Amino acid sequence: MKRLIVLLTTLCLLGVALAPVVVHGQGPSGTTWVSSFNVLNLDQSEDAHIAVSFYGTAATPVLSQGLDPLGPGNSVEVYVPSVSGLPDGRYSVVIYSDKPVACVAGTLGTRAGISFYGAYSGASEGSTVAYLPDAQREYYGWNSFYTAQNAGTEAADITMEIYSAGSATPIDSRTEHDVPAGVSKDFDLSHTSYASTLGTMFNGSAVVSSVQPLVVIDHKTSGVGGTAAYEGFTSGDQTVYIAELAKDNWDWWSVLKVQNIDDTTPTTVNVSYSDGVTATATLQPYESAMFDQRTEAHGSGVFSAVVDSTATDVVALGNKGYGAAAIQAQTYDSVSGGTQTALCPKMMRGYYGWTTSYAVMNLHDTISTTVTVTYSPWGSYLGGSYTVDLDAFETLNVFQGNDPYLLAATGSQLPVGYRGALSLESSATDIVGICNEAEMSGVAAGSGDWSSSANAINR
Repeated sequence: MKRLIVLLTTLCLLGVALAPVVVHGQGPSGTTWVSSFNVLNLDQSEDAHIAVSFYGTAATPVLSQGLDPLGPGNSVEVYVPSVSGLPDGRYSVVIYSDKPVACVAGTLGTRAGISFYGAYSGASEGSTVAYLPDAQREYYGWNSFYTAQNAGTEAADITMEIYSAGSATPIDSRTEHDVPAGVSKDFDLSHTSYASTLGTMFNGSAVVSSVQPLVVIDHKTSGVGGTAAYEGFTSGDQTVYIAELAKDNWDWWSVLKVQNIDDTTPTTVNVSYSDGVTATATLQPYESAMFDQRTEAHGSGVFSAVVDSTATDVVALGNKGYGAAAIQAQTYDSVSGGTQTALCPKMMRGYYGWTTSYAVMNLHDTISTTVTVTYSPWGSYLGGSYTVDLDAFETLNVFQGNDPYLLAATGSQLPVGYRGALSLESSATDIVGICNEAEMSGVAAGSGDWSSSANAINR
């Protein structure tokens, strides 16, 4: 069988992936968390046979089990607290499949009546270095919470270094020693031990490294419930793309973070937005810069960004917030390229109150393309599809609660209660996508963050 290592609170990786899952465990600021993950069979003609192993603090599974065969192009959700025989605790997960699969994870936390929700999808494999454009301590209430997992085969040290603006020298460095294979360790920047180096308010970047491959996530939260989870980057490029940013779009706004991932060479980054606005910054080694779309000359709406670096490889984060307090928050990674097929493993319409949206971006700077959008079957619903045209660098955002393109093509919307998968097929150019979800029933109004985003999976 092919091995898929998945990471904390379930970062899922293609091919070989490793991921800790939190089940009634302790997360940022003492919040109690539960997790779920959705696995998508990428094969279009044959069933995938899948096994899942849960790991605790040792490189031996606490529990292993098989899933029912997963049909071609279908997805399945595993709600970790419902896994029979698995005690409450904090786990890593390893997924094995005989077909290529992809995964998106979600974690829901509660503390004193406030809810925190984050989700993310993963990269293709671990690396000995992970880059994190956000490193925050009490930055307008936000605190980074890194989890790094040893994705190798032997015990190894894991080191985190934090960098401040304008400096190529780390302001803080910490090491967890002899971390067993498959096991993860946390670095909580809200802890009082960071006050002496980071101060009362800090906004910078971080690098996590090991001699063994590792995978890292930042599950940052704010005191009011805002939650923004993203996976650390294993590589970058001199040109990277962000599919969805916003200014005054139904009260949503965004901030772009760009990090220089070279350890010796400064670089200048130039940001070109699809609405014609531009911005620039110079970055020292491992430094990040923040571009706030609220203060830039954008009109209201949704747009995309292309980030070009003059000298080194870079990575970037798209951060979105809702309203002045950003109680609802979403974060997703830049990409250095796409494919003609992008997939969202979890799409919903009124599924226990949850509804999704997707964004798709044409990565070509001169050529337009036609994208075929296909919803997978669900129950008695046989699925549906339609086509949309995208100009060069154009981004389209569609809400599943009211998909006008599906209605025009099929005469109906997705059925209420739908939970399936989405395929985006481009006729002429490479594309990338973002998958967003939010609790829309109103039950959670005012009680914290009930929304999240994850990168679509490029096949």
